[in-house]
Amino acid sequence: MRWASIGSLVLALVAAVHSLDKPVGGGDTFVAMACGRHMLNTWPQNDPNRTWQMKCLDLLGIHISKQDPFSPNSRAHTGASDGISRLLDDTSAQIGWVNQNWLTHVVYYFVQSQWGPNAIVALVFVQIILLVLAMYGTSRVLGTHPVLSAVVVTYGLLISRNFIDLRPNTTSILLASVLMLVLACWKHKPIVLISCITPIMLVWSNVHGGFTFAIMVLAIALTTYIVQNFLHRIGAKWLVAISSRQLLVLAGGFVISIVVPAVFSPYGQENLFHALHIATGEDGKLWRLVSEWQPLYFPGGFGKSAKVPYMIFLGLLACACIVSGTGFLLKNSPPELETSGAPQVIPPTKHLAGQLKYNPLRIDLAPVGIALMVISMSILSRRFVVLASVITAPYLAAVLQQALVMTWGNGLQDRLSDAWQKRWTPRFHGAVLITITTAALAMTIVTTSSIWNDYFRASLNDLEHYSVFERKVSITNQPIEAIQFLASNDLHGTVLTEWVAGGYTVFHQTPDPKTGRPRCQVFIDGRAQAAYETDHYRRWGQLWAIANNSQALIKTLNRSLSQLNVNLVMLKYRKSPRFCEKLLASPNWLPVFISNYMVFARLDAPENHILFDTPGHKLVYTDQSTRQISQAFQNLFSPDTEKSGWALLSLMNMTSDRHALLVHTAVYRAAVHMNKTEDLAAYLLRERTVYQEKIRRNDRRGRLLHLSAAISACTRLMNLAKELNNADDIRKYRDEVTGYRLLAHDLK
Repeated sequence: MRWASIGSLVLALVAAVHSLDKPVGGGDTFVAMACGRHMLNTWPQNDPNRTWQMKCLDLLGIHISKQDPFSPNSRAHTGASDGISRLLDDTSAQIGWVNQNWLTHVVYYFVQSQWGPNAIVALVFVQIILLVLAMYGTSRVLGTHPVLSAVVVTYGLLISRNFIDLRPNTTSILLASVLMLVLACWKHKPIVLISCITPIMLVWSNVHGGFTFAIMVLAIALTTYIVQNFLHRIGAKWLVAISSRQLLVLAGGFVISIVVPAVFSPYGQENLFHALHIATGEDGKLWRLVSEWQPLYFPGGFGKSAKVPYMIFLGLLACACIVSGTGFLLKNSPPELETSGAPQVIPPTKHLAGQLKYNPLRIDLAPVGIALMVISMSILSRRFVVLASVITAPYLAAVLQQALVMTWGNGLQDRLSDAWQKRWTPRFHGAVLITITTAALAMTIVTTSSIWNDYFRASLNDLEHYSVFERKVSITNQPIEAIQFLASNDLHGTVLTEWVAGGYTVFHQTPDPKTGRPRCQVFIDGRAQAAYETDHYRRWGQLWAIANNSQALIKTLNRSLSQLNVNLVMLKYRKSPRFCEKLLASPNWLPVFISNYMVFARLDAPENHILFDTPGHKLVYTDQSTRQISQAFQNLFSPDTEKSGWALLSLMNMTSDRHALLVHTAVYRAAVHMNKTEDLAAYLLRERTVYQEKIRRNDRRGRLLHLSAAISACTRLMNLAKELNNADDIRKYRDEVTGYRLLAHDLK
């Protein structure tokens, strides 16, 4: 089985690459680089209320404070509260910005500035490879066969594919797997725990707030073994008991896991209590409304495609536990072997150290408690699916093997003759080798094809001139041209943008030389509870509720934005159409830039005077097409009929796939308003024909955009047919819309 074992490990390593090859959003990645750039400059040195740990880091050229430079709405710092008092009294929560990911942010920006953004992709790939090796090592230390270990690890990684990206939590997941490897080894050599837990916590408590997971794991293990030792002494010999020395070492590791984050962090004890406050206070309840924090059983949303595979994973774990538990109750276990005076079980394999594996005759509740905790976390919040898969995969492999040993080892195997086993065992090993080799080759082909199509194929998604990093973070979903427009025209103030675009917005602006702040600070961004109070999150939610409510008055939205001192709104029409349409219809807001993102400026905001005091031809646009479409939208609803007529004609003559939905909406509303129904029908029929032809060509480039544009044109033609009571046209266009939507669903 040696070659099968090697092949299975190769399979797991290829699966690791495949788990990270999917393009995802990069909002947090850009936030990380923006924070890293800020901390590697001297701007924070002059901020008040800096801790002694922050001042020590100044000696290393890393400058940290609790003042957030990226938003005027982030947590304030009054210096009036500490971690303990805030945990006891929620009203004293003026603690500023607690950036628990600061070390990852520094590393990301340093790597990007030294070797380019593609180096960040390489760094995370290395982390995923190490993650696989840690998971595989944990499974082997538990005594699981190498083939079964690698196969289960592979499945656990593939479940996690939708959740692994270029974010600080990837480092946290790696360290969690390393911690489980340490816990799997510490019974054999207790000194391993003490020698490893300090560096693990020293790094973990500064790279990501997920270090609290280590505290919870060690607390469960310590509590469980104290109870098991007590029950073992009073007669429950079927429970695993550990020595007093092992228990003392575990208690020491638990203490270290608490002391290190509270002392060796720039934020001191706040680093420890901030996470507890977020998890147990009002913050935790409210922030779990964010898509990736929602429960696993919620329909749709972030990571929805992982639900069924993850439920299968949990089902396998449950079935293996039932079989093993039944075998335990029936005393159906392999014969015992005396080793060093302690009863052990003859295993099918030995782990890496050459020692015998776990004893099925005794039950260890500590891994059970850890598995139940992390599984419940994943069910309550889908973002923990990857953590649950990584942590429980080695235990699933061990329990599956135990179930197989109990059913095969004492059942069917005993009924087979030696001659039969000698004849068929080599064939079985050969079949396993062929299966593993085939799976590894198939996984390699799938991974290679995925990487080629998403990152190197020249004709895909208009991404020819983008780097691997930019394709990985789906750069086309970011406001690239809009940020260039803001910078070129020296705009400043507070900008409301999409949740995932805040990081790109702050990183791709030139910081103020004196303060390090971007010219346009964001209203809110993906740092969520780490940087913003719950009251501000509620205000953000109320804004979107008003914008998405068709009954809400436009003036209500105007008043809310004005009260919140928002002078610029930068939104993606395809993602926030109702918000954009309300601003288009508002007399208080002007669309000054149209691209994949729309930029609206508030007319009465002092910060925007530079826009309205400058004639349109002097404004700097990214290219002639954005100038044309932007100026057309600015004049489309002008009271000057000559300007509005020119704007309508200009939009009707424009051909742009990425702006098609927005242009169709604006042209429809303006033409109806101007009573130009015949011109509108001719325009929509022409658009329908253009996109039907593009769909028939079946070009890989922009197929979804073409389908969306065809649906848009046919939907508006159907609306015109309804006004004319033309039943035949209504039926024809409805059927076309249905067909295009089905095709778009299949493509997605």
